[in-house]
Amino acid sequence: MTYSFRTAPPRTAGYTLMEFTVALGVLTLLTAVLVSTVVVDLRTRAGAMREREATMDASGGLAAIEAHLRSATAILASATIDGQTYTTGATAIAFEIPTVDGAGTVLATRDRIGVARDPAHPERLVIAIAPATSSHLPAGHRIVARRVTNFQIRYAAVAPTTAHLTHLLLVSTVTDTRGTAAVTHGLAVPLRNSGG
Repeated sequence: MTYSFRTAPPRTAGYTLMEFTVALGVLTLLTAVLVSTVVVDLRTRAGAMREREATMDASGGLAAIEAHLRSATAILASATIDGQTYTTGATAIAFEIPTVDGAGTVLATRDRIGVARDPAHPERLVIAIAPATSSHLPAGHRIVARRVTNFQIRYAAVAPTTAHLTHLLLVSTVTDTRGTAAVTHGLAVPLRNSGG
């Protein structure tokens, strides 16, 4: 009795179906990991950009207010500037600063300034200026923050008009289709208020 064994012909080129399937599975797994890493990175960057934008809005707004408020010689109970009344309280402040002319000379007159959220656009914080004659300050309203969700003022005195220190709190919020970032900035401003 003779037995005849056939051997498989030698492989000359190509991959087996099993090798191809394993390689495809590994490639799919690596692609899934890479895509999820990129998505997480993009979301993290978008969140950081929202937070940075809110921070710049809040800190810029407070810096603009502080620049004028540090020079205040009197906190006013209220001031009407361009038809809008600014009543000093928890969400608005009206004050006077010395008038400075274009040459830098301090004059005997006073510029009136009001700070509050814009009634027509409450997400905006505005500084309104009513300059005295010969003042270097421009008249009108200037937006100092565009994404305000909260603005508060606290006075270190029983009556705001006698305060020598104010605490400002500004919350800016940035919202887009991917999320929200809210940033709170606070600032204590000493005053040269002659009202007390």
